[in-house]
Amino acid sequence: DVSGNFKIHTDKFQVTATTGNTDIAGTLDVTGDTSVTTFDSTGETSLATGSGAVNIASAGAMTTVKGTLNVDQAVTLDTTLDVSGATVIDNTLDVSGNFKIHTDKFQVTATSGNTAIAGTLDVIGDTTMTTTAISSTLDVSGATVIDNTMDVSGNFNIHTNKFQVTATTGNTDIAGTL
Repeated sequence: DVSGNFKIHTDKFQVTATTGNTDIAGTLDVTGDTSVTTFDSTGETSLATGSGAVNIASAGAMTTVKGTLNVDQAVTLDTTLDVSGATVIDNTLDVSGNFKIHTDKFQVTATSGNTAIAGTLDVIGDTTMTTTAISSTLDVSGATVIDNTMDVSGNFNIHTNKFQVTATTGNTDIAGTL
């Protein structure tokens, strides 16, 4: 039983009697399971260097990293990743389930690849479409080349009324000279 401060070789191992604070000048090696309520390290800290799991906090408790978290190997998350700031991905993003942006603004269905866009799709470069079904207006501002049959099931109009074909009858009206 020691009632005063306890020191080994001046400052190599010290226990302050009034607080229980312990200072270790060298390395602390622990081979068994260890539980710590508050852990404060000012230098580099290595945990489970010989393999083994490192559990931080308990289920339902928040763990805060005050600084950059650098992970050198793959990461598995058992539940939702919620990011409140900007996210930068420097390589391939592989998504095995459906992909959604802001609920329904941009969606890709995983099983089919079907894509739904709630807003306007602006395409800057050339576009190749194998099969296209348009349920509303297709507005093309540049030259259009059709290399195969164009099947029009409704009325066909060029510049409002300059050339018209009525779908149900085939009647054709030409505003100019034939």
